[in-house]
Amino acid sequence: MKAVRRWFVTGASRGLGRALTEVVLDRGDRVVAAVRRPESVADLEQKYGSQIEVEQLDVSDLPAIDEVLGRVLARGPLDVVVNNAGFGVIGALEDQSPELVQSQLTTMLHAPIAITRAVLPALREHGGGHIFQISSIGGQMAFPGNTVYNAVKWGLEGFSESLAQDVAQFGIRVTIVEPGAIRTDFHHAASFPAGNPAYQEGAVAAVRGYFRPRPLPGRPRQGRRRDPRSQHPGEPAAAGSAGQRRLRRVVRHAAEPPRRPRAAGDARPVRGHRPGAGRILSHRVRSAAPAPTPW
Repeated sequence: MKAVRRWFVTGASRGLGRALTEVVLDRGDRVVAAVRRPESVADLEQKYGSQIEVEQLDVSDLPAIDEVLGRVLARGPLDVVVNNAGFGVIGALEDQSPELVQSQLTTMLHAPIAITRAVLPALREHGGGHIFQISSIGGQMAFPGNTVYNAVKWGLEGFSESLAQDVAQFGIRVTIVEPGAIRTDFHHAASFPAGNPAYQEGAVAAVRGYFRPRPLPGRPRQGRRRDPRSQHPGEPAAAGSAGQRRLRRVVRHAAEPPRRPRAAGDARPVRGHRPGAGRILSHRVRSAAPAPTPW
């Protein structure tokens, strides 16, 4: 009989987080779903019952992280932690307010660090565990219009590489997931600041135009948008799809991950990028395995 693992997943209400949550639940494991709006996963509660525990958490509220994880850990140990919550901002740096810059840093870098810091003592006492950091191909390459997003993902990967070396002795593994484009609603929820006329043409404008949802053809505008999943390359997260099969592979490897199994997306191998850190493949799940000490 396989062991039932208990997962903690942030951003579990939509996109990749929700798809992963459903795969984990279908496998028979338990999930603590951390979401801003508990009603967004009411259907999962109805379907899976006591298999899913729902915690209301806005990860940008850093003081709330310790409180929520305190409750979660009081009910029992965690085996797997998935730092997934995030959002996209596509536009020139000059168009991003200080508040918007700080929001990205808090949600996608400071929060994963805070969550990881909060769970480490419990994982050590439990004899080990697994931390998944949901990064992006943008954690190893840089794209126009993604200045802060790239900075956040590069920071998350550097943090994770160092963390893996710190905690390997305790049986805690760290895996960085670097998807390319996946057909979720990620870009539908993205922000597209575009006030500076200097960036109405050029690289930033091209990227912004590609990802911004467009009106459905042949229908009144009335604020209607095309689902961005229909215009992006990459694999959908729909049940039975290649994307779901790869998510199931991620779940299987939570116990013993390979170095670089394929994840999902449209990215291709990137040659020559930080070879010493092992960041030469995108579109993959890779373990942030401890590196030889250079001194």
